[in-house]
Amino acid sequence: MSPKQFQDDLAEWDLCTGKGLVSDLDAWRDRYITEKVAQGVSDKTRKSYGEALTPLIEFAHQYDSIMDLEGLSAKFVNNYLMWYHEHLASKDLEVKKISMEEYNQVLSNRKTNRGKNDAKLSIVYRYEKSLSHRLTVLKQLLLFISENNKENKDFTPIFKYFTKIKVQKRSTDFVTENELEELIDFMKHWPEVFKEHFPKSSERYAYRNSLIVLLYCLSGARADEVISLKMEHIKESEYKDDNGTTHLFYTISYHTTKGDKYREVVVRREEIEVFVNYMRAVLPDPSYVLSSTYTNGTYTNKKMPDVDMWRFTTYALKAIGVNKSGRHIIRRGYATKELADGKDLAIVAMELGHTSTNTTFSAYVKNNPELMMKRKIEGTKTKS
Repeated sequence: MSPKQFQDDLAEWDLCTGKGLVSDLDAWRDRYITEKVAQGVSDKTRKSYGEALTPLIEFAHQYDSIMDLEGLSAKFVNNYLMWYHEHLASKDLEVKKISMEEYNQVLSNRKTNRGKNDAKLSIVYRYEKSLSHRLTVLKQLLLFISENNKENKDFTPIFKYFTKIKVQKRSTDFVTENELEELIDFMKHWPEVFKEHFPKSSERYAYRNSLIVLLYCLSGARADEVISLKMEHIKESEYKDDNGTTHLFYTISYHTTKGDKYREVVVRREEIEVFVNYMRAVLPDPSYVLSSTYTNGTYTNKKMPDVDMWRFTTYALKAIGVNKSGRHIIRRGYATKELADGKDLAIVAMELGHTSTNTTFSAYVKNNPELMMKRKIEGTKTKS
């Protein structure tokens, strides 16, 4: 029996419900998401799939009385994408405080602004990734329908008429080992000097921001993982080596941004103990997030805006003479340092929260001159 015949035998459902296009799409969307749940995807991922298909159902209402799913064509998909861009894109961008006119201006000057401290450019990248995600999920839905309808209707030829939006990636820059060490030292002394930089700022924000940046530097965490970190997820731990010496650590449980899971990393206690103790003393409860904002004389337990931490980290880098921006470059710098120091690729991948070492290799090892030079020097020493 051929794979195609086997697939046909497994087809479970009628292509159309007999109640119109909206009903057809609703039914197949529910089946598709149920299938994803059965495959073990997280609630967060399942929700993102549902949200990606919601505009399609909304658009389908205007065709409900004149067609069903069997009539779905490349023209319909093209009209849907144009409708989404015109009607919903402007609303999505307005929520992010950028108009459609500004969006088009940023697109026209994208090459000029790449790699610079441009918040609007970051919004455009995130928005385009969102559009690409919606298109990817739509393709997956059509493939799922093609494989599971009794009538053997094949929608895959539609794919050749539209492609995933190409999202230009930002510079894959990273902080060097020396820059990382300078940033760590600067942050450890930040509560002593912050008034020289921000006279109107407060000590509580100085300690908070220092701890956040130190966690970026010492654990390689993603930006949102640290901003969302609750104090109760920073716990004392220790390790006794073969010589009987006890080493003190913090075990930190990050709630991963990719899936509803936690992963644990360790940081030497002496590196951040002063800052952890300060935040534990000022926050009302261990369940409060580390980045909790402070309003009207009390902590809100609402995490600080991500863009605020982006600006602060960029400022700190500029203050030590590093003309680079963002937080992800620190994550890359951490991975570079750990790998250059000889740590196993699989361990670094686990610390970074990568499910595959291929991701770690392609993003943090490949085309990394500093890492390659250090390994070359070590190889020369070994031979001599």
